Amino acid sequence: MAWVEKSGKGFRLLFRLNNEKYTIGLNETDPREVEACLARVEENLRFVERGRLVGRAAMAEGTPERARGARRRAVAVLES
Repeated sequence: MAWVEKSGKGFRLLFRLNNEKYTIGLNETDPREVEACLARVEENLRFVERGRLVGRAAMAEGTPERARGARRRAVAVLES
C-alpha cells in the first residue's frame, strides 16, 4: 500500500512494507510526475509481494545494523 501526502510546496510518498512505514520526500511539484512515481512504487511493492523482487532487507537476516542499511537500500530500489 502506497500513498502521497502534500508536504509544504512538494509531496512525500509513504508506503508500508513488512509492517514498517517508510517515507520518501519527493522533490517534485508536478502532480503528474508524483502520480507516476506513486505508480512505480506500487508496482514494485506488488513485485515484492509476489516474490518477483527481493529487497536486501529480506536477505539481511543478522545484525540490526545490517538490516537497517538494507532497508535504506530497499527504499532506494523502490524509488527507482
